[in-house]
Amino acid sequence: MRVILTLVRHGESTDNLKSLWAGWRDANLSNHGMNQAQRLAKSLESYPIKAIIASDLTRARWTAEQIRDHNKTIPAASFTTSDLLREQNFGKGEGQPWQQAQWQRKSGRDFKFEDGESLHDVAARAENVIDNMIMPYVMASAFSGQESNVVVVAHGIFLAELQYALLKRRPQGVTAFQRSPLENTGWHRIALKLATPTQSKLASDLPERRPTRNVTNDEDIEKQETLVEGPPSELNPATPMVEIEREVKYKKLDVGYINISESGHLVGLTRAKGIGSMAFDEKQPRITDLM
Repeated sequence: MRVILTLVRHGESTDNLKSLWAGWRDANLSNHGMNQAQRLAKSLESYPIKAIIASDLTRARWTAEQIRDHNKTIPAASFTTSDLLREQNFGKGEGQPWQQAQWQRKSGRDFKFEDGESLHDVAARAENVIDNMIMPYVMASAFSGQESNVVVVAHGIFLAELQYALLKRRPQGVTAFQRSPLENTGWHRIALKLATPTQSKLASDLPERRPTRNVTNDEDIEKQETLVEGPPSELNPATPMVEIEREVKYKKLDVGYINISESGHLVGLTRAKGIGSMAFDEKQPRITDLM
């Protein structure tokens, strides 16, 4: 049986409203971001959830807590937060304006700001999350024959690396991956299950695929969704993410997208004048409580 994995980007943070690098900076959700999270949670209240796994950064944790608190699953979903799901660490670039020449990101997956992480580093964390936080549910589902739903709440770049890492575990692998936008509290849904021996055998019989660093043919690029939390020029990068294939020992997965870039829960939601962009305060009374 399969695991249905729902990948959620956190609600709007106060840093999302500024033109600066915000990876491990722990900004609160804005009031509008909390409204987004509550809209999402309401839309998932009757969706049976086995587990919620979230980044420990406030913007993701608060979003995940809204999903947990609104969900009606009995027994309640397990709830786990971890620093493994954090956004890319921009090191000395954290909080710096990306328009300034000295703080502009250089191309390539090896680049990192001083004391920060490269995309390879984020990919390694994504592999860790798959092995230790997602695969146990895949294995349990395979043995029990029961489908289970797992929700992951994290960040744009991390979710892109997580998707890429999952796609690499297919029997046929993946040559490249191209990012495109995912709104705050937008989500993808992916079905995961162990690949059958037949699938693995068929893939092994295919001609060897040797990706290069200059893939430009759109047919050779896996197009999926995410939003890089960086400057506007980074939101829809045309450069595919490509890695040289190497022998791996992990179990092969059948990976299929069910939904991509869903955000229907946000229809009709408007930003409150004045207070919408302010930081949400857990202690502040809700407007509805004062009525």
